[in-house]
Parts: sequence; structure tokens; C-alpha cells
Amino acid sequence: MQRIFLALVALISIMATNVKPLQAQENGAPVEPTSAPQRIDDHEGGLTAVARSHAEAPAGAVIINASTTTDSLAVRNRPLVIEGHVRHDVLTINSEVIIRHGATVGGHLVAIGGSVQNDAGSAVKVIEQDAALANDPNIALAPANIKVIRTTAPHKADNWFGGQFGLLVLGLLGGVILMILAPRQTQRVSEAIAFSPARSLAVGGLTTLGMLVVLAFNSALMHLGGVGVLWSPFGMVLALAAAMVLGFGWLSGMRYAGDLVARRFGRPSSGNLYGRIAFSLGLFFLANVILGSMSRTLGVASLALECVIAVMGLGAAVATGFGRETDWLGARVRGEARWMRPHL
Repeated sequence: MQRIFLALVALISIMATNVKPLQAQENGAPVEPTSAPQRIDDHEGGLTAVARSHAEAPAGAVIINASTTTDSLAVRNRPLVIEGHVRHDVLTINSEVIIRHGATVGGHLVAIGGSVQNDAGSAVKVIEQDAALANDPNIALAPANIKVIRTTAPHKADNWFGGQFGLLVLGLLGGVILMILAPRQTQRVSEAIAFSPARSLAVGGLTTLGMLVVLAFNSALMHLGGVGVLWSPFGMVLALAAAMVLGFGWLSGMRYAGDLVARRFGRPSSGNLYGRIAFSLGLFFLANVILGSMSRTLGVASLALECVIAVMGLGAAVATGFGRETDWLGARVRGEARWMRPHL
């Protein structure tokens, strides 16, 4: 009974506080501002900020309800909570922005200063700008200014260059290991690619698909509670073995590509193992960086070509038993040799 009585008292007090502003509006008297979120019907730079009260929102926040859809939005020096949908762009200046799960923004959310908490994931593309831009008199709350404030392109370009440089360094280090541990096997695999590129590509494609299935199953086991704890050591070994196999196929393919380009320039078809690997890695690095700087599509196409050659190298590695026999796989498929033994 005591709890019910206290609840009724709280309800009556809330109703009393809400009736006073309503009476003041009906009488034409000014309403004192409150710290609670409220509906806003004014326009900021030609954009309407739509808001409704929300219990969890910061004080004075502009709120886009889950049932609300608006074209564009601009907010300055006030918190913003997006639960609903914005068809185009959102611009915030010195605002605390909270994006709820399920919210969507058709364009970009450009935040100049302030902070952004994005619980909607990829459904909302956030571009955070330097807070110093908030004092720029040329920035107004208008759609035209929202679309020109973009600073992510150089950052992506830097990431692209860094990724390609890291791939080059990794390949050069791997080439040193192959030159020391398996020079003959690598040469035999590269010759198998040249002898039968179609078969190498087909076997490599099937092998890659099988490895992806195994690695996906391995990852699922590693994240499966108590089973994952027991499986983790084996899973790490399996993932490392897969990486080594892929690396061997990739560098064997680079050896083949180096020989192929060398022949085009009238050089001998067989040269120094490490020199040819380094040569082809350098060519792909330059091609990926230059084409990627011109167009991301061209850069991805160049990288895809490198991946195709790597898949061919993987296929040739499987077909030769990783450089042990010229026709290791074929002999076992035809029944001329046992899988775990050399030719009969």
C-alpha cells in the first residue's frame, strides 16, 4: 500500500508540472525553458530539427524518434539523439551525438567537434571533423555545406599505400625463407604453373574454397565457449599452417610472374629465385599503388590479378605435392600411387 501511495503522489506531481506549461501556452504567456528534451519546430539554416521527449536522452537534446523520418538535420551546441531515419545528411557542431541501434542516415553524419556514440554500426556513416572548424564563419547549417566537408579520402589513401607496402615487405621476407628452406620446391611449383596454368587455377580455386570452409569451421569452434578453450591451441596451429600454405603458393606464383615478365623483355626464362620473386613483388606494389591512387577500382583490379596468380601458385603447389613430384596429384587421382607414399 505504501508503494502504491508513493506512486500516486509521483504521478500527480508529474501531471501538475506538465499542466503549467500547457496553460501558459494557451494563455499566450511565455514558457520558461526546461532542461528536459522537447519538441523543436524552429528552422536551423533551412533544416527542421524534429524532437520529442525521451527519458534516456541528455538534457536539452534534439531527438529523432524511432517512428520519425526527416530529410536532413543540422544541430549546433545541443545534444542529438537519432533513433529514427534521416534521408540525407546530418550536420552537428559541438554536439554530443547518440545514434541508437536501428537508426539510419541516407547520407553522412558530419560531426564538427563534440562526440559521437554510434550504436547503429554501418547503417550510419560518421565523419568526424576537427573541432576548430566549428569557429569557421563559412560553415553554416545548410545542406550545401554538409556535402563539401569530407576529409576521409586522404586517410583511405594512406591506408591503401600502407597495406600495399606491408604486403611487399611480407613477401620479401617470405622470399628469403623460401630461398633458404625450399628453393627447388618453389622452382618446381613455378614450372608447374607455366606448364599447366588452367589446371593450376582450377585446383587452386577448389583448394582455396576448401580452406575457407575449414577456417570458418575452425573459427566457430574457437569461439564455442568451453570447447573453444580446449580447441584454441589446435585452432591456432591450423590457422598458422593455412597461412604458410597460402604464403608458399603466393610466392611461387610471384616466381612464375617474374619469369613471365623477364621473358617478355628477352631475359632468360629461369633466373635467380629471390631476384625474380622480388622483381614481381615490386611490380605489383607499384601497379597497385599507382592504379589505386588513380581509382580505387583500378587498384582493387590490380590486387585481384595478384590474388589470381597466388591461387594459381597454390594449385600448382597442391598438384606437385608442394614441389615433391611433377604430377603428384594426378598420379594419386589415377590410382598410380598411394596418397601417403611415393610412386609404386
